[in-house]
Amino acid sequence: MMIWNRKKLFADSSAEMLAKSCDALKQEGIPYEVKTTTSHGPIRRQLEMKKNIQPRNWAVDYKVYGEEFTHVYYLYVHRTDYARAKSLLSI
Repeated sequence: MMIWNRKKLFADSSAEMLAKSCDALKQEGIPYEVKTTTSHGPIRRQLEMKKNIQPRNWAVDYKVYGEEFTHVYYLYVHRTDYARAKSLLSI
């Protein structure tokens, strides 16, 4: 699926929600793609890898409210399947 032919169905940090959604799309025959990233972003991950340190929640370290280090799952479907997939998942 080419990047310009897909549309983001949702972004969530719940692996359970992702699994249920993928199963529902698979049963209906709707092709999908999943992109996984972390809540810290690519620049911060690169810095952590270069410094060879463990990922940590810098927001808490600096007394700012923030999330713990989590994965964010992006679920994409083809543009022509978007309406059907959205109604199937009741988003």
